[in-house]
Amino acid sequence: MTVPNTFQTGVPIRASDLNGNFTNLDTRVTTQETNLTTTTLKLQSANGTNYNVTVSNAGVLTVTAA
Repeated sequence: MTVPNTFQTGVPIRASDLNGNFTNLDTRVTTQETNLTTTTLKLQSANGTNYNVTVSNAGVLTVTAA
């Protein structure tokens, strides 16, 4: 991962440069969150009962009989 601004020990930095790094990080995290999708699996138990197992992009797990 690269950031737009790098800093050296003992050299003063500008707030705008540091904020630019935080903005870059926020953009990357938001992009990753957007790329997440809801996933649904269809499972069958040993006794033959079918289930739908869904995980939403918010991390909510739902199991329902199919």
